[in-house]
Amino acid sequence: MPAAYEVDLWGRIAHQIASAETEMEATETDLRALEMALAAETAEQYYELARIRVELDLIDDQLRAARTFLELTEVRQAQGMAEGLDVVQQRQQIEELQEMRRRAELDEELAINALATLKGLPPGQFAPPIADELPEEVPPVTDTTPADLLENRPDVHAARLRVIAAFEDVDAAALQRLPSLQLTPELGLQATSLARLFTSLFITAVAEASQPIWEGGRLQARIDEEEALLEQRYFEFSAVLLEAIREVEDTLVRGEGLYDILQAQRRQLDSAEEALDIAREQYRAGILDYLRVLTALQSVQQLELAELESRRAVLSQRIQLCRVAGGHWPTPSIQEEPGEDDAEQDDDGSQGDEPS
Repeated sequence: MPAAYEVDLWGRIAHQIASAETEMEATETDLRALEMALAAETAEQYYELARIRVELDLIDDQLRAARTFLELTEVRQAQGMAEGLDVVQQRQQIEELQEMRRRAELDEELAINALATLKGLPPGQFAPPIADELPEEVPPVTDTTPADLLENRPDVHAARLRVIAAFEDVDAAALQRLPSLQLTPELGLQATSLARLFTSLFITAVAEASQPIWEGGRLQARIDEEEALLEQRYFEFSAVLLEAIREVEDTLVRGEGLYDILQAQRRQLDSAEEALDIAREQYRAGILDYLRVLTALQSVQQLELAELESRRAVLSQRIQLCRVAGGHWPTPSIQEEPGEDDAEQDDDGSQGDEPS
């Protein structure tokens, strides 16, 4: 069969090409969204591993303090200044801390395995990263509107591109009704002159113009199908956009609330540590019984772990904010004030805007 070249008289083929290229761009955007989600999950697992290791260090510090206090209590018992119940309670406290440490070690192994999976490696061939601390401070949340954050979201961008591609498909389907024109080698050989060539082309075009008339029902059905798909793309884009706005709003609200909780827990921890120091001094002086000291100690330990969890939650919120913002950290728009040099230049007219 000889090759034929279809002349795009009405732009139908151009619309089809534009639709295919836009769909390809949307697919590439989907890939970027997947990469961004993978990066966010990797960051989450990395800082979770860091949180666990900080928790292990914290438990070790608590164990050392608890063992030191146990030795002191045993000495006081030998001197008749403490009861046997005090010693038993302190040993129980040490056993609880040891159990917490075993649980943290298990969580550490699971976090390492999760990171290995995200790296595409089996756990046995994955070298655990050095992650033994969490940032004390995290980047602040700026006063940014959701519209600013949605500009870089790949899912919103991909949904919008698919709407544009659907528009191109509708136009291409509508132009299918118009006659097409094809050039073949036989046509060129049969035309002995340029005038005959164009006459042949005109006759071919007129002959093919009757085809859409007889197949109008099929072509109209194709147009209806493409218009229905366009409407579906509209709905999908609206749903993606609405979900993106909700994610951004929720993340911003959650970030503000978590930060307030973290600051409150830090204040509570400072007060609890001060109360523990006072309780220990009074216990050594024989003013308080051991139960008060144990209660103060447990309060400090619980608040230390709670503060660590809150710090991890705030950091997680910042990671998710970066994700819902399209992989870009929202920064405030800075408007620089005119400096003295600028003012002097305006005064002497060297940099003024007045026409010369």
